[in-house]
Amino acid sequence: MASDQTASVPAPPIPEDEVERLEELRSLHILDTAAEERFDRYTQLVADVFDFPVVLVSLIDRDRQWIKSSCGLDLKQTERDVSFCAHAINESGIFIVPDAREDSRFADNRLVTGPPYIRFYAGCSVHGPNGYPLGTLCVIDREPRDFDQRRCDQLRQFAQLVEREICHRHEFDKLRESVEYKAFNDPLTRLPNKRTFIDRLDTLIAVREAEGGHLAVVLFNLGGLRYINQAFGVSTGDELLREVAGRLEGAAPADASPARLGGDEFVLVLPTVDGEAGAVDATLERIRAALSRPYHVGGREHFVNFQVGVSFYPEHGSRSAALLEKACAAIHTREAGVTATARHYSPAHALHVSQRLHMETRMRRGLEAGNFRFEYQPIVSLTDGKMGAVEALMRWDDDEVEDTSPSLFIPLAEQSGLILPLGEWALEEIIGQLSAWCRADESWLVPVTINVSAPQLQQPDFARSLLDRMNAMELEPSLVRIEVTEFSLVLDTDSVRENLLDLNDSGVESVIDDFGTGYCSMEYLRRMPISTLKIDRTFISGIPAERNDVAITRSILAMARSLELGTVAEGVERREQLELLSEEGCDAVQGFLLARPAPPEKIPGYAGKMLV
Repeated sequence: MASDQTASVPAPPIPEDEVERLEELRSLHILDTAAEERFDRYTQLVADVFDFPVVLVSLIDRDRQWIKSSCGLDLKQTERDVSFCAHAINESGIFIVPDAREDSRFADNRLVTGPPYIRFYAGCSVHGPNGYPLGTLCVIDREPRDFDQRRCDQLRQFAQLVEREICHRHEFDKLRESVEYKAFNDPLTRLPNKRTFIDRLDTLIAVREAEGGHLAVVLFNLGGLRYINQAFGVSTGDELLREVAGRLEGAAPADASPARLGGDEFVLVLPTVDGEAGAVDATLERIRAALSRPYHVGGREHFVNFQVGVSFYPEHGSRSAALLEKACAAIHTREAGVTATARHYSPAHALHVSQRLHMETRMRRGLEAGNFRFEYQPIVSLTDGKMGAVEALMRWDDDEVEDTSPSLFIPLAEQSGLILPLGEWALEEIIGQLSAWCRADESWLVPVTINVSAPQLQQPDFARSLLDRMNAMELEPSLVRIEVTEFSLVLDTDSVRENLLDLNDSGVESVIDDFGTGYCSMEYLRRMPISTLKIDRTFISGIPAERNDVAITRSILAMARSLELGTVAEGVERREQLELLSEEGCDAVQGFLLARPAPPEKIPGYAGKMLV
């Protein structure tokens, strides 16, 4: 009977842009989803405000009307041919049917002659992000009604709110996909990033361990990129990197898994038979020939040199890190300007290890002799322009080591195992300094942020040890924050998770340092008790001139707001960077523009001062 009734009802007109409209509707992945409070609260509110028994948010699919949210009607879908809303999406204004029984288009409609017995209808189109009408927000009554202009305006305003909910979810999904994509891929070249490459290499090693076989890890170092960036601009350098990536991907064998490690380094892995170096060299010569052709970028012709280092599994190691390190050693000890062939790793390339051993020995002695110290850099709130926190930054003084920058000695400490005793000393030192500030000023409310390494977080008693130190000094938990790397979260061990949860439960907040550098995903942000994202300085350095850096920074800030996380931008050195971050809603900033790292005795002088 339903089909007979439907056949006598004039079918609603099909929009001219129906194909595009349906594509947008389906791309939003909202059809056939569960009820959501964010839509239900609008249908309930509209029902209360307008005093209507039935309010719907409906979506018009190809052959049906599907109801996303309803108030007063227990119905999930109808045929499109009998849908009032299918008529409404063709209207630019409010589509009103004062009395359906008196309207020839609807008098015989089964939704009028039978349940739900529609007499009055008013619907306003709800559009998607691209402007196509997806469906409507509509009000329905079982009696004829009047609907004046004021109510039309109100219904349109509510429909716009529903549109914003749809667009907000769409933008959030796009942002999530973008962030997750960047966790596994290099955003500039779109090649897999270091994390993805190591995962693939680990898998290949596991297969070779089980089944036998050899692998060659090949590292490419692009020579002269820094000079191209300086002479012609970073955009030219970026275009060149994209061209290199395209050629490498095109020339490499299908199973080579090319990737960009970062900066001017690319890598791939080649299956080999019994470690035959000659076959590897023949393949690399073809790749080198493709990479060595002139590059036409930025309106100029450029020639680029490549240094190539190769290590072999299992001859040179059975772990990804060892194979990459030895390929790198081969590169950095080869003769300058030699580009015709690749350099294979040999024990002679390990001579530079003696320098690292010397540095490690000096670090151990320095820890005993008290050669490590801390400086503190203010983190400035953009709400009031004052110091909202300080970060503890480790320094090392040693006359026998030429370069004692943290970017060198911290990774070495992690690799050598020295990071644990060094971390223990750091906690004791920082907590003691915080206690000294509090004793000198009973109103001290400035938290100190402590960098915590992945090995420290993996210690089962880390949280308890830190809390015990704070309790011994009678310090409030809110005065301490810990900064962890994205890599620490990716480890996702029970110890890491439990330490973060214990600290969070006690009032110690956790901050993700250098966010956006390629490890973290939305899943870790959802599972871990993180309060703040610290945007990596590599993105901040390019704003506002570099469009990609601006887009990434905005995306991180938008995602943080959606997840109700705080944000800190580090490496702010120019006024225009500060202005953009302030406009985009960043919570706090850190950098030389506002305050340089300073000895602990200088920090109280910043308290209460306007730094912005």
